[in-house]
Amino acid sequence: MTKRLAVSILPALIVLALLAWVPSLEEGIPVISEEVIENCGSCHLSDEAGIMGRISYLRKTPEGWQRSLLRMVSLQGVQLDPEVARRIVRYLSNEHGLAPEELRPAFWEVERRTVMNEAPNEIVRETCTACHSVGRILTQRRTKEEWTLLTEMHRGYYPLIDNQVYRNGEGSSADEPFPVEEALEYLVDALPLATPEWAEWSTSSRPPRLAGNWILKGWEVGRGPVFGRVEILSVPGTEDEFSTRASYTYAGEGRRVSREGEVLIYTDYQWRGSSQEVGGSAAEGSASNVGASGELREVMFVESDWSEVYGRWFAGAYDELGLDIVLRRIGSDPLLAGVYPEAVRRGTRAAEIRIYGANLPQDMEVDDVDMGPGLEVTALLGGDSESFGVRVSVDPEAPSGPRDLHLGHVTLSGALPVFDQVSRISVEPAMGMARIGGANLPAQYERFEAVGYGAGPDGETGTEDDLRLGLMDVSWGLEEYPVSFGDDDVQFVGDLDQNGVFTPAEDGPNPARTGDRNNIGDVWVTATYTPPGGDGPVLEARGQLLVTVPLYLRWDLSGVTEDLGVER
Repeated sequence: MTKRLAVSILPALIVLALLAWVPSLEEGIPVISEEVIENCGSCHLSDEAGIMGRISYLRKTPEGWQRSLLRMVSLQGVQLDPEVARRIVRYLSNEHGLAPEELRPAFWEVERRTVMNEAPNEIVRETCTACHSVGRILTQRRTKEEWTLLTEMHRGYYPLIDNQVYRNGEGSSADEPFPVEEALEYLVDALPLATPEWAEWSTSSRPPRLAGNWILKGWEVGRGPVFGRVEILSVPGTEDEFSTRASYTYAGEGRRVSREGEVLIYTDYQWRGSSQEVGGSAAEGSASNVGASGELREVMFVESDWSEVYGRWFAGAYDELGLDIVLRRIGSDPLLAGVYPEAVRRGTRAAEIRIYGANLPQDMEVDDVDMGPGLEVTALLGGDSESFGVRVSVDPEAPSGPRDLHLGHVTLSGALPVFDQVSRISVEPAMGMARIGGANLPAQYERFEAVGYGAGPDGETGTEDDLRLGLMDVSWGLEEYPVSFGDDDVQFVGDLDQNGVFTPAEDGPNPARTGDRNNIGDVWVTATYTPPGGDGPVLEARGQLLVTVPLYLRWDLSGVTEDLGVER
């Protein structure tokens, strides 16, 4: 009997117990934390050099280490005080983590983005991504032995995996390896424990100095751009803990939001925090008003020069609601963040445009604002150091294309496109997904937006130089995505409101549907744009929406997750 077959039929608990004792021939990372040794050392033995079974041969994100700890708690009966658990995750994330350049390509995984990301290797895709995203793989590093033990652990927990994906061949030989063996060969070579990136980062990293004021620029799907600022304050007695005070405005709505939060920086660059809307309500993120409101989780990436932080703030049972955020450090000079509206049509005589930034001068004259050829600033409309308005006249013969904004000696490149007319619209995302819920399990919403485009300098529509004009005011609808005869999904999957928010129907069998089927299905999401005053063609676009079943099995165990502090 081969080792592979023998391990595959052992009970999962026995497999894990055995693996914890297997010695490694490769050099690992010493564990010097007394709390890790005390709480994990009964199963993961250490040698005189501090090399600890399994743990010394892994590197992961904070979420990865938290997941490991949760598995020990839920499946192995490990009992940990929440504060101790937080400190263990913190130590392992810092000392057995990922370097910035290792995490950057897969940062979307910890941001909880839904992305169509292809696996870097076809065999890895076939072997691993049927059950979880490729990001789960790319956000860890292991020795050769550890990658092998990981596959054996999967066999212990899921014995059917051999026939499903691991060994779907006639037999292993030098000429015809099993898929799992080919996948292992790739993982060992591409994602090893020891890398130049980690060696360099381990010797040069230092706690980030983030205290100060930062300009905020963001975007929320369906609601458009946000502009504001964040004050970051150091927590006394710590090097990696901060508190935050944020204030920003939804440019299209004029709604101003204030937030207060707490942040912990892992590995000297991984921002993990949470913030609460001041004066708002968590209920604003519910079905009655779907959006990134109430309490938000924050996952951000701190650049090594400490001048920029970027990432995502998100909420919702499935993390689908959120804002993309970029922070830039504010110094003594003026900073420009953006303008709204996001584009201006040529021939417009009195366009009112608001300019957002920081340290904006209060003693400006009209001539201090230059918006490029064909745009004449005719009046200043007042404001403060964070935003002010201008009135602009656009020459009817102004060529189409982006314009730079100049404010004294400060420039914002490509700040304001000039266009002739809206040439096309696009529904984004082009393919969305929602999950039925609300009765037994949470619902997963989906938000859509319609983005307008104009012909660029080449005068053609649908080419690389098309001008992005921002969100369009459209009429939303649902149409059947025909899959079979008599398809009736559009009647049952849920509702799309005129803000582009899709609310799925309830989970469970629906007696009103033939065969008591549930409310899943495929539909088209349609958008129709009618130019104001009929000045231009009516434009249509559509995207596909898959409404699927609830996520019945969630390994994050959210009730325990919050206690460990990563998902703050």
